[in-house]
Amino acid sequence: MEINIQRIQSYIRENKMSKTAFCKKCNISYHTLQKIFNNTFNGNIIILFKIARVLDVAIKDLFI
Repeated sequence: MEINIQRIQSYIRENKMSKTAFCKKCNISYHTLQKIFNNTFNGNIIILFKIARVLDVAIKDLFI
């Protein structure tokens, strides 16, 4: 399954935050976010939980 990066990008844009600020809010590394955006992320469920919590969505909604 592919992660819906548009959802993440929309959140960052709508909240007028940098990618670095988003990473800090999710407690993930910038490198991990870059892997997600480049579709090379290995699918660590804990990272997905952290992102879903910040976006206020279910994990299943992170996927296309």
